[in-house]
Amino acid sequence: MERLFAQLNELSRRLERPLKDLDDIKSAIDILRKTRDLELDMDDAIDPIEESFGLLQKYELGLTQEEAEKVDSLRYTWQKVLAQAVEVQNLLSRVQPYF
Repeated sequence: MERLFAQLNELSRRLERPLKDLDDIKSAIDILRKTRDLELDMDDAIDPIEESFGLLQKYELGLTQEEAEKVDSLRYTWQKVLAQAVEVQNLLSRVQPYF
């Protein structure tokens, strides 16, 4: 779970970069491609984590409130990264004629 959060935070950070020149545009295109490639893998990775932590919570096996909240926010964080990717794609479409 921590690895996924680190990966999502890195994607989000790279998607937030402003587009000032061609290198920024190239970087944005690369991160959009990476996000698209991760889409199926991320869903396959999130499901077992949610199921595992769900079982821990169901049987009250030492799951802290912080861990439960983090698991609950995992899919939301992924959806937020996907929304950022769509915003960057739209921005690229608008700035493309200028470059």
